[in-house]
Amino acid sequence: MPSPEHTGDEARDIVLDPQHHDEKQERDFAQQAERLAQFSPAQEDDGAGSTQAIEAKFITPLDPVVETADGGRLPAIPVEEAVKLNALRNDVDGTEAPSSQPVGAIRPSKDGTAHGTCLPPSPAAPQGSEHQTDTPGAPLREAIPPSSTNPLFPPLPVYGPPTFMRTVQCWLFRMISSVLSLYFLLAIVAGAIVESVPRILKNATIRATFRDPKKRRPFYEEEKKRAQERKAADDAWLKQQQSKGTNTPSGEKGKSIPQDGEFVPTEGGPDPLVVDVGYYARRVGLDAESFDVQTEDGFIIELIHLFNPRDYRQPPPEGHKMDSPDVFTSQPRDSGFAEAQPFPDGQKKYPILMMHGLLQSAGAYCCTDDDSLAFYLAKSGYDVWLGNNRCGFDPKHTLLQYSDPRMWAWNIRQMGVMDLPALISRVLAETGFPKLALICHSQSTTQTFVALAKEQRPDIGEKISVF
Repeated sequence: MPSPEHTGDEARDIVLDPQHHDEKQERDFAQQAERLAQFSPAQEDDGAGSTQAIEAKFITPLDPVVETADGGRLPAIPVEEAVKLNALRNDVDGTEAPSSQPVGAIRPSKDGTAHGTCLPPSPAAPQGSEHQTDTPGAPLREAIPPSSTNPLFPPLPVYGPPTFMRTVQCWLFRMISSVLSLYFLLAIVAGAIVESVPRILKNATIRATFRDPKKRRPFYEEEKKRAQERKAADDAWLKQQQSKGTNTPSGEKGKSIPQDGEFVPTEGGPDPLVVDVGYYARRVGLDAESFDVQTEDGFIIELIHLFNPRDYRQPPPEGHKMDSPDVFTSQPRDSGFAEAQPFPDGQKKYPILMMHGLLQSAGAYCCTDDDSLAFYLAKSGYDVWLGNNRCGFDPKHTLLQYSDPRMWAWNIRQMGVMDLPALISRVLAETGFPKLALICHSQSTTQTFVALAKEQRPDIGEKISVF
């Protein structure tokens, strides 16, 4: 056996050996890159390229997203994991500056708690090279990244590449959550039934005296009038379709409603339940087109544009596809900037972005025909755009599949700091305006306030004229 002195000399030589130190750094970086990758090296397809993590890009101080070797984006990871990945990358590359410098600041909240802590400097960074500060009024670009925030927004979990046990765990959680959700909904239904029993008995008593209980409704006469107009319009549309006439009905509310001929409906008849904003737009003489928008963490969300088909020229099919995940990069000097807008400078329509509420979609603004807010604004001379948040009717991501738990590792913060800027950026790029009007309801109001907070995306406030 070697002597203790000899063993100590060998260990000292290994520690001081630059080649061994470089190998250890490369090994540590490879392990961290694999831990945050889309797939492990054994799961990757040689023809598709590497999916290993190469850098963490800080979108906000608390939202570092993973960039993979093939150029893709993965959802946000905890700050500590992102800092570790970038530090190991800097050590391997031999650079002193961080690959992606996080920004933020320590600022006291109203309850006296301080948001943000100073991260340890990179081992490769020399003394005095840090530009971070914990001054409350420090500029965001020179301040430290908060490593903690309000308990309402806990750090997101790290799932890593899919494994068999992780798949089994996710399926188990999905089954348990589906059962618990079903019981929760059944409890709500049962409570509603119990609460409605007195009203049902009262209505039965009124009907027993040959009276209509609906007459007690505050807008009963208006509802009755609109129902009659709707039935007359449906009958007129069906009659025209049966006769194969060439004239288009003037409207759905009867001939007594004056029409200027500018908006000509191309759909009509009995109103089925259709998951298509364009169908309801065509019922009032408008139409809709859908754009794919990529967020900065790789999610693909839908942006719907309402327009009058008689005075709007749609862009080519490739113009509806998603662009780069980077936001606010289009400028008026770009060749494709606002190329789809055929209006003269003096007749351009000001853009309005409308965001929906909790458990809703953009269709919530389009479900009452001409009385819908989206259609009313479109016919009033505005350029109306409807945004859908991530993972709605058709959840999509550039890299992840529906069954991947990372597809669902987000909360309302990501909806505010990722979805909203991506939608605003695309609307401004398509319309050529420097600002837009933002209309929000319920959940989208919350996500906008989250996005406008100091440590989140306050820069989007410069893109909003009225909220």
